[in-house]
Amino acid sequence: VVNAFHLAALNQMKDLAEAVGNRRDAADFGERYAKELAVYQKSMFDPARSVFRDGAGTDHASQHASLFALAFGLAPEASRPAVAKWLAGRGMACSVYAAQYLLEGLFENGQADAALRLMVAPGDRSWRHMVESGTTITWEAWDQKYKPNQDWNHAWGAAPANLLPRFVLGAEPLTPGWKQARIRPQTGTLTSAKGKVPTPSGPIEVEWKNGTSFEMKLTLPKGMTAKLDLPATTSSKGVTLNGKPSAAKRIGDRWLVDEMVSGAVMIKVD
Repeated sequence: VVNAFHLAALNQMKDLAEAVGNRRDAADFGERYAKELAVYQKSMFDPARSVFRDGAGTDHASQHASLFALAFGLAPEASRPAVAKWLAGRGMACSVYAAQYLLEGLFENGQADAALRLMVAPGDRSWRHMVESGTTITWEAWDQKYKPNQDWNHAWGAAPANLLPRFVLGAEPLTPGWKQARIRPQTGTLTSAKGKVPTPSGPIEVEWKNGTSFEMKLTLPKGMTAKLDLPATTSSKGVTLNGKPSAAKRIGDRWLVDEMVSGAVMIKVD
């Protein structure tokens, strides 16, 4: 876990250096990241089981060792679906804090169904349990029995507050300040979703329904454009925007629309 955070920090430092135009530092952080990632994967990743070991010299593989690696993009790309499937099978074995990273990794690697199930699971390690326990705000731990001295107003317990807009509504920035956005809804087993995502330019409004076809009403604030990445069923043949066919490329179970959209758009995947 410590190595995973170290590598994530190196990668983010590279991005920060690039953003402020410091090419020398960006190159240095990038080289260190690539070199250390190779060592990390060789030392920690077990390709036979598609898991990360807890450390050098042990074959024990905790959920934590793999969930942080997956969330930070450290797992070998070809193995990420298998790592995500293994994590989904372990359930919510982690803390409220680590749940943020577990669910990110699941949403980003084809396990949206599992991520949504874990949020509302009937056991005592879910946000459903918090609601049914009478809380009106998120706790520091799943339950009093896990941490009797917890506080009852804790930001790190509020993972769905950012995960639902980012992954279920699918709204994320592509460029700084949200000048360009990506709309990539992940439906899981849900049949509909509706919400409003605040941005510096104004709210993005998303409403979608998923049945025999996928339909979405999208309203972007003035001055913003968005790239569409839409769910595709095995039988879907294409995408229409405001009733007109739109060029799109199918990759796996997604449609990537060629044109950027703006304003109010009615979207349908047939």
